[in-house]
Amino acid sequence: PQSPPPQSLPPQSLPPQSPIRIAAGVRLADRYELVSPIASGGMAQVWRATDTILGRSVAVKILHPHLATDRAFLTRFRREAVAAARLSHPSIVAIYDTMTQPEAIVMELVSGRTLRAILDDVSVLSPADGIDLGIQIADALGEAHRGGIVHRDIKPSNILICPDRRVMVTDFGIAKAGEDTDLTVTGTLLGTAKYLSPEQVRGDPVDPRSDLYSLGIVLFEALTGRAPFRADTDAATALARLRHDPPRLRHLNPELPQSLDNVVQRLLERNPDDRFHRALDVRAALSGVQLDHTTVTDETLLVAEPIYLPPDLDQFDEDDDDFESFIRSERGWILPAFLVLLVAIGLVVAGLLLSRSPIAGTVLPSLGSRSENSADDGTGADVVGTDTTLLTPIIEIVEPSIAGVVAIDPEGDGEEGSDTVGLAYDGKNETFWRTDRYKREGFAGLKSGVGLVIDLGGNARLQEVEIDTRNDGWSVSFYLGADFSGQPATWGEPILSGEGLSGNQTFDLDGATATQLLVWFTKPGLSADGTDDDEDLDHRLEVTEIRVS
Repeated sequence: PQSPPPQSLPPQSLPPQSPIRIAAGVRLADRYELVSPIASGGMAQVWRATDTILGRSVAVKILHPHLATDRAFLTRFRREAVAAARLSHPSIVAIYDTMTQPEAIVMELVSGRTLRAILDDVSVLSPADGIDLGIQIADALGEAHRGGIVHRDIKPSNILICPDRRVMVTDFGIAKAGEDTDLTVTGTLLGTAKYLSPEQVRGDPVDPRSDLYSLGIVLFEALTGRAPFRADTDAATALARLRHDPPRLRHLNPELPQSLDNVVQRLLERNPDDRFHRALDVRAALSGVQLDHTTVTDETLLVAEPIYLPPDLDQFDEDDDDFESFIRSERGWILPAFLVLLVAIGLVVAGLLLSRSPIAGTVLPSLGSRSENSADDGTGADVVGTDTTLLTPIIEIVEPSIAGVVAIDPEGDGEEGSDTVGLAYDGKNETFWRTDRYKREGFAGLKSGVGLVIDLGGNARLQEVEIDTRNDGWSVSFYLGADFSGQPATWGEPILSGEGLSGNQTFDLDGATATQLLVWFTKPGLSADGTDDDEDLDHRLEVTEIRVS
C-alpha cells in the first residue's frame, strides 16, 4: 500500500523558529546587545539595547515566539517596519532596522510617558494642553497620511509625551498602506474598541478620516476624563458609536470653550464625509480656538516650533530707511506693546518664584516620572522612570459634596421656597423643601420650572444624584456649570432629564465635572401631603433629601 502524502502546513501558520534566548547581555543580529526590558504586551517585548556598531541606545521590539508562527501576525509585525521606516517626522518614532531571528524591529529609544499613564494620574488635561496635544498628533498624522499610511490605532497608549513636552506617535503595528486591503477583508477588528472609528467597527475600508475620528476620541477623553462611549464589553463599546452620537464636551466639562467642543464634535461625526478630511484642517481648527480671549498659536504649543516668516516680513534692516520709517509710523502701538511685554515678564518671574515655594506642590501637581517606548496592546505597558512634569492638569478635581443650595425661580419672583431650602439636604427624611401650590401641573403654565442650584465645593466629578420626594408624576432636568444667575435660555442643554417620575429616584451623571449642579424641576407632580381639600391645589413639589456622590 502507498504511504499517505506528507501533510502541508495550514496556510495561516509557519514553521516554528528555533528559540533564541532573550536576556540581558545577549547580542541579536551580531549587533544589538540587550540591556534591560522596558515593557511587555500581548504581542511583543520591548528591550533597551545598545547598537554596538553606532554606539547608541535603541529600543528593540521582539515578537513573542508563539506569534512568530502566525502568518497574519507576522505580516502585520513586518508591515510596521515597512510603513514606519518611510516616515521621518519629529512626532513619529523612527524605525532603524529589522531582523528575522528573532522577529524584531529596532526603533528610536524615546524617553517619555504615555498619554495613558498621564491621564491615569491626572484624569483631565487643561484646555490649552489638550489643544497642543491635538495639534501635534495632527502634525504626525498629516505626515503619515501624505505618505499613504493610515495608523488605525490612535489611542493614549500609543502617544508619548517627551520630557521636552514634544508629542510622539508610536506603534504602527497595524498601520496599513492606503493601497493595501489584505488585512481588512478578514473581518477582524484591528485597534482598540474604545477608539475605533465607525467604519472600522463595520469592517469598511478605512482612510485618513478614520485616524481623525480616533484623535477625536483621544481629545474627548483628555478633556473630560472619560471616553464618549462606554459599555460592559469591548464589542458593545465599539457598536455604541454606530447607533448613538457622542455627548457634547461641554455637557461633561462646562468650562471648555464652545469652539473646542465644536472641533471635537466634528471629529466624532459618524459619517466620514461630515468630519475633517485632512489632519492639516484639524490643526488649523484647533489653532483657532480662543482661550480667555487669546488665540492658540504655534507659540503656545507644548513644543514651540520655529515660526516661518514670509520674506517680505523678514527683510527689515536696522540701517535701512524703510526700517526707520516703519518705526516712526508704528510707534503709536510699539510703546504700549513694550509695556505689556514688561508686565508679562514680571508675571512669569512671579510664577517662577511661586513654583519654588512650599505651596506650589499643592497648586501645581506633577504628572510624575518618565517612561520609555510605549508597549501597550502590541508592545506592552509604559515603564516608570525618573523625569519630571510634562503637562499641567486643570484645576484640581474634588469629591462632590453639598457646600450650599440656593432655590431659584428666574421666570417668577426670583426664588421659591428659599426659607426651607436647607431642609433639602439636612439628612432628615421627615423635613423637606417645597414649592408653592399650583392649580395645574407644569407650574400652571406660568413658568418652565423652578430649581435648586447646588454648590459642589469645587470642581467636582459627579457619579450619582439621589432625590427623595413625596410626589408622583414629577419631572426634572440637570444642568452643569458655574453660574445660573441668568434665564434658562443661557444654560445650554441639560446633561440628563427624567419625566413622569414617582417617589425617590437615583440619576447617573457618569463622571460629569462641574462646580455647580442645577436641579431644574419642570413638573411638580402631585404631592402626598394633601393638607388642602381642593385637589387642584396639590401640584406642589416636596423634596425631602438630595444627595450627591
